[in-house]
Order: sequence, then C-alpha cells, then structure tokens
Amino acid sequence: MRDVPRLQKALLAWYQRERRALPWRDTRDPYRVWVSEIMLQQTQVATATPYYVRFVERFPDVRALAEARREDVLATWSGLGYYRRARMLHEAAGVVVREHAGRIPSDPAAFTALPGVGRYTAGAVLSIGFGRSLPVLDGNVARVLSRLTGRPLAIKRPADAKVLWAMAEAVMVPAEADGGQSSMARLSGQLGGLAALAGIRPDSASGTKFQDLQYLSSHAFVGAFVLEEKLLPVLFADDWDPIAKRWIDPDE
Repeated sequence: MRDVPRLQKALLAWYQRERRALPWRDTRDPYRVWVSEIMLQQTQVATATPYYVRFVERFPDVRALAEARREDVLATWSGLGYYRRARMLHEAAGVVVREHAGRIPSDPAAFTALPGVGRYTAGAVLSIGFGRSLPVLDGNVARVLSRLTGRPLAIKRPADAKVLWAMAEAVMVPAEADGGQSSMARLSGQLGGLAALAGIRPDSASGTKFQDLQYLSSHAFVGAFVLEEKLLPVLFADDWDPIAKRWIDPDE
C-alpha cells in the first residue's frame, strides 16, 4: 500500500465523523474495553449493548468479576449466547487477581496468556486501554485490507491471515499521534456498523457511479478515491453483492 500516512489520516477522519455513541467508547478502562470486546465476538452491537451495561453495573471491575460466583456471571450473561465467552472471561478475571494483583497486564504476552484472549482481543484492549501500538485484525479490517489491495484475501486461510496481519501492522498509527492507535482499534468495530453508512452509498458519492466493486478494487486508481474519502463506504460496507452488482437490502 502506498502513502500509508494519508490512508491513516483518511481512515481516522472517517471514524471521527461517523463514530457511533456507544457506552464502551466513553472509557479507556481496560476492564470495560475487555468486556465489550468479548461480548462483541459473534454478536451485533445492538444486541450486546444492553448486556454490556448490565454486566458492568453488576461487576464494575475485574476484582468484582473474579469474586463473583460462576452461576451469577452466567445469569447476567443469559440471553447473549456463546456462554463459553462468559466462563473464560470469569476465569481470566480470577487469573488477573491471583497473578497480577488485580491489575490487567499491559504486556501483550501476559495479556494474551489469559484464558479466552487472542491476538485481536489483545490488540484492541491494549491499544484502547493502555495506548499500546498493536495491530488489530478481524473480519471487518480484513475486508477493508482485501479491497484496498484488490486481492481475495481471507482471514480464515492461514497464509492469507499472515499477510493481513502484516498489512494491519503497516497501517498502525503511533500511540503518540493524534487519535492514536486506540482510535484505529475502535475503528474496526465501526467498520461493521451499517448505520454509519446510511445515505452514503457509493453510487451517489460525488456523482461517481461505483457499480462493480471487484472492478474498482482491481485498479490502481482506487487509492485516490480512498484518500479523498469517496470510496471509504465501499470498502467498509458488507452489504454489497459484487456478483449481482447491487446493494443487499438488510431486511432480505
């Protein structure tokens, strides 16, 4: 990717303009960021939000969670599904209290060693909670990187994942920069939100007719549109069907 600094600037500007008001975005408390990241795994934002609010009210810090009974944790989580996430989070909180004096470790190796924590979760939590410059890569980020390069990269393919992680690291923002990598980490969640894309369809952007995403992503001039923030909605949207060459109605 050429001109990474300008791409970083364009992405962060889009995020600051389109960011949704969410309860975990008002804090840099690593515990609360951690809870939100675990809840958002395989779960839509609208579904997770009320559960997050109730969960942090019931267990306001890592020690409160660690000292809670497993059945109380699962009862508070009830209805959100994927209960293994709650069990692992509870277990990890216990490790933090026993082995880290109740302080969530800011060291990537130590945090990743906690039950249920993978590379993406570590990158997101430590970037947002501690200002660490760490890459984040999930399906949303992978989709954007794939389209930026015009390559059919899939995060679930090990060889592609290696390439995608390297690309994610290349577009990181230094922690001391305005907005920092914490904003880039939060950006990944924004990419999955269709609400931020309402009314910004590519076929109306600056009068340009973007009708074939595969064609666009295979041409060098895609970078110019990205840097002017004209193509960002195309790169981020997940409701474009390149085969049928139309936008998919989310209610279909």
